[in-house]
Amino acid sequence: MPPSLLSLPDELLDLVVDQALGEYAPRLYKARQDTCRALSLVNKRVGAIASAKLVEVVHTFAFSRFGVPVRFKPEEAPRRKRVRTLWLHGGGRPGPTDGFLSYAAIRDLRLIDFQDVRLENLGLLPELRTLVLAQGHFSSKKPLVAPKLERLVLYHFSHSRRPHQNEGFTAAGCPSLRPLYLDVSHDGRPWSCSQDLLDQVDTLGSYHLDELRVRSSYSALDVSDTAALDKVLFDVCCAGSVNGVPGEPTPRVRHLCVHADSSTPPSDWARLADGVLGSFPSLETLYLPLAVDVSRVLLERSLLDAMRKLVADCERARVVVVYEHALGALRPGEDRAAPHFEARCRRIKAERSAAAAQSTTTGAAARR
Repeated sequence: MPPSLLSLPDELLDLVVDQALGEYAPRLYKARQDTCRALSLVNKRVGAIASAKLVEVVHTFAFSRFGVPVRFKPEEAPRRKRVRTLWLHGGGRPGPTDGFLSYAAIRDLRLIDFQDVRLENLGLLPELRTLVLAQGHFSSKKPLVAPKLERLVLYHFSHSRRPHQNEGFTAAGCPSLRPLYLDVSHDGRPWSCSQDLLDQVDTLGSYHLDELRVRSSYSALDVSDTAALDKVLFDVCCAGSVNGVPGEPTPRVRHLCVHADSSTPPSDWARLADGVLGSFPSLETLYLPLAVDVSRVLLERSLLDAMRKLVADCERARVVVVYEHALGALRPGEDRAAPHFEARCRRIKAERSAAAAQSTTTGAAARR
């Protein structure tokens, strides 16, 4: 009789259940929870593992169904010490500034549409690895200290701070940070990230809205040298009035990620296909949604023609096309992960470090 999954020890079975649940993303939360419930009915062993994962991810709102403010009460949440991911929507109302601090095991915190949350309080979460601050206002008296923080996303985010304090996020406070995403700031002020933090991270992400804002994220990012520009991935939206393809050529953009949703018409894709290479003459890599991969997905004729033209133009221009992300991956609360681009940047950084170390060793040997 062939061995079954149930012959595996609990540690490996836990990984199998994780794989079945798939990645965590706000847009996939309901599907993830439904899969958890289904797996919990398989048998006692699998059920024990899957049931525990039901409470690892929590989505909640700080207001009622009728818009009445409700104070988030963490003491009423069951098994909060087992929560690993917390998605909290404030509805544009003040606070809570401390409701999430009792979730000491949180690794992934996403605060959406909050007002007046203190940044330094987030440093009280010792296991924090991912932080998403979206569509909110935050204040601080000192920079955030989060030694284990690995991923930071600031999306439509404004930050109040003391007159002589320019940074809420620094390399000293966030030494483990690698991917950093900076969307356009609400107040038009420079981002509250220190220059040494921008230099430290492996990848930078930002939204390109050249035609819609006086100060776009493209101009706000303080990166100038060639090596720094090579680690920046810009997002554009392929959707009608918010199409991110600029009217004037933007020669410094090398890597571009195109986002869309299920309602994006073929005409928008056709306009993107006609303009993207002319608008970004230095483009090296173009990231597209998996849903428009002509080799894997059956598309309607007009969309198929637009995508074939885009891919053919990219091949002639020697632009690499990568199909990676899902539709709707640009919504508030998403972590803006770009696995292919992040892996590429890590590899290039490691190669440069190795070359520098080799050069130093060779120079030292020559001086002997």
